[in-house]
Amino acid sequence: FRDLPGIREKTFTVRIIKHAFQNAGIWPVSFKAIRRKLKEYGKKRRKDTGLENLEFGSDLDTKAEAETPLIPIPPPVHELEATYQLPTLPKPPSSYNEYVLRLDNLNDKILDALSSSP
Repeated sequence: FRDLPGIREKTFTVRIIKHAFQNAGIWPVSFKAIRRKLKEYGKKRRKDTGLENLEFGSDLDTKAEAETPLIPIPPPVHELEATYQLPTLPKPPSSYNEYVLRLDNLNDKILDALSSSP
């Protein structure tokens, strides 16, 4: 157990951490890596959805439980909009350059917020 800090220092080098972020497509942003990860993890989620119910059947005790929805039905969208007055979402970027510009703007805002005194 005394050797663990030394092993961690040798294992988690800057190079290894940097390459882990690059391989995951986190930084710098790699849309190819992101698409590859979305395909990889998206298939697993679709495959696993509802398997227990299909394989083992329903374990509901009464007919009333079987008729009630498992997920509550939300109110219509127009009611939610009237209640909460949500702002409209900005249009998503359509190109790589737009993503870069938005990230630069966000980075500037963050730096301004962190550097300004209260």
